[in-house]
Amino acid sequence: MLLNQDVQRFAKLEDKVCVKTDVPTEFDALIVSCGFKPRTELAELAGLEVGRGIKVNQSMQTSDEAIYALGDVAELPNGKLYAFILPIRSQAHWLAGFIAGHEQPNWTPPVFTTRAKVHGFEAVHPYNV
Repeated sequence: MLLNQDVQRFAKLEDKVCVKTDVPTEFDALIVSCGFKPRTELAELAGLEVGRGIKVNQSMQTSDEAIYALGDVAELPNGKLYAFILPIRSQAHWLAGFIAGHEQPNWTPPVFTTRAKVHGFEAVHPYNV
């Protein structure tokens, strides 16, 4: 098992897809996880409570009641960060309505499915071939 590898490129070799990394290795299966880490330094310097992201309540309010956060930097009470367009857009629309007094407290994430897109690579699930 190799972790934290920098993927340099993908290459097709006969009926296999090869992933070129810093360490030459062969695999029977591969999991590619393209993650992110929210940059919370400024929030922390401002005295906001941070964890994996800027901690918010269900109303997207930070530990300073005058400051709201949303998107892939906002860590909800359940510890989740939503780094996908659909929930981020939902948060933005909801928060605008909430601040204007048109929405009830407590943002609820929309039902959505994720789809990974990596330039030049098509994700294939072995059971969906």
